[in-house]
Amino acid sequence: MIFNTVSVPADIRSESISVAEDIFSTESHPDQMQATQENFERLKSISLDAVLYDVSENGKLHGWLVSVPTTRELADKFLNGEIGEQSLLEMTPRLSEYDTVYLCAAATLPEYRRQGVSKKLTNEAFSRLPLSADFEVYIWPTTPEGFAVTEKFKQETDRILHIKQ
Repeated sequence: MIFNTVSVPADIRSESISVAEDIFSTESHPDQMQATQENFERLKSISLDAVLYDVSENGKLHGWLVSVPTTRELADKFLNGEIGEQSLLEMTPRLSEYDTVYLCAAATLPEYRRQGVSKKLTNEAFSRLPLSADFEVYIWPTTPEGFAVTEKFKQETDRILHIKQ
């Protein structure tokens, strides 16, 4: 079952924040978006579907995806190193439609990897987020798993894909 930031049970959200810190070490990387309640509220104000969770029927978290629908101008500044992830989130205006989505963080718990969880969440985000028909995708892979998912995504999408190095 797919939940968004409003409908996900509190214990699942807490578990995802804890696991995110273990995987991404955001506290030691100030340029990365921090896993804070304030940032979750900001994401929610942009779109209730900016954070999606894949949870089994018995309540077990499989994985989650954090997306930032944003403008191409801001995403390009991020890609070029002019602003960091946190600034990208803070500077993104509230719009009725976005021409760009930044796939900020995808995480799948180890026991559910290689089962299409990230792909399912990404496709769900693309269908739920307020995106224009010709939206472009920005990605910043930071882990070996992230690079692998990015390579697979490049092969399977017809979207214009921008990758931060």
